[in-house]
Amino acid sequence: MKRTKNVARLPVALSFLLLLALGNTAQADSHAAPPPPAILEAFLCNYNDGKDADDLMSARDFYLKQAEKAGLALPQAFVWSLIKGGGQYEVLWFNVHENLKAYGTATDAYAAADMEAADERFDSVVSCASNIATVNQFFEREVEPEEGDDVVVVSSSACQFRHGVGPAHVPDLMDHIAGVLGEMGDNTPTGTFMADPITGGGPVQIDRFLFNVNDDMSSWTNFIAGLVSSEAGQRLGRHFNMVFNCTSSLWAAQQVVEDAGEE
Repeated sequence: MKRTKNVARLPVALSFLLLLALGNTAQADSHAAPPPPAILEAFLCNYNDGKDADDLMSARDFYLKQAEKAGLALPQAFVWSLIKGGGQYEVLWFNVHENLKAYGTATDAYAAADMEAADERFDSVVSCASNIATVNQFFEREVEPEEGDDVVVVSSSACQFRHGVGPAHVPDLMDHIAGVLGEMGDNTPTGTFMADPITGGGPVQIDRFLFNVNDDMSSWTNFIAGLVSSEAGQRLGRHFNMVFNCTSSLWAAQQVVEDAGEE
């Protein structure tokens, strides 16, 4: 999916794809210069009347076939479906790019390819706006992938800075979050990420997005229970609330386009 439509604020969800896309970044040498952040290209969608997830996957299949005919390498993509929480979107489609340069190259290649029919198929199923953001992973719990484990639960928060607080306060908070999660063992998310919008708009400007990837709903509830019942978790909560005012939601996420590789 690669369409340029109305620019709206990014949604409160982006993290299963980050865990997969940024795994190599998380293993980078701490003494080396950090690599450029990954780019998340988000399509924020609602289903058209009478359409549902099966129709979206049918459009995805057609998209893949058209790209193959055009000799087009597609970025890996993920679909998120709302489980709980308010918001104006039902379903989110994310293309993930290695960096900003890769995003530009992929966008130009798509525009030059014969993909109009695929875009029209998507347009018949969903109505979308789009945005892009940079993202960094700052916590990872090592886990062994399980066969068939292709859907995860993402807990996400769309945040605004509190009055008098700004970007300078974020690194210390990220270190605090990573430190607390690092002491929680298997009750932690498999990955935690902070996203910084490049484009945005709408009535409410979001400053940062925080995303946690959880194996399933029980993993998420165990994490929250452990966090709020511990002294360290409560201190972290007070620190977080001093920096951000957030709204939260839960999503089911799965990969729908495999990584074809980007230069």
